[in-house]
Amino acid sequence: MNFLATKGFDNVQELEVMPENVRFGLPPEIVEAIAAAPASATAD
Repeated sequence: MNFLATKGFDNVQELEVMPENVRFGLPPEIVEAIAAAPASATAD
């Protein structure tokens, strides 16, 4: 917003038009690697 102020825009407001709720799944290769990992390798 400071950048716009230097360009002559003095009344700038940030609006959230639509809330974003995007989730991405892990690639199948990573899911398989996690499933194949020994149980002792998991973090505590």
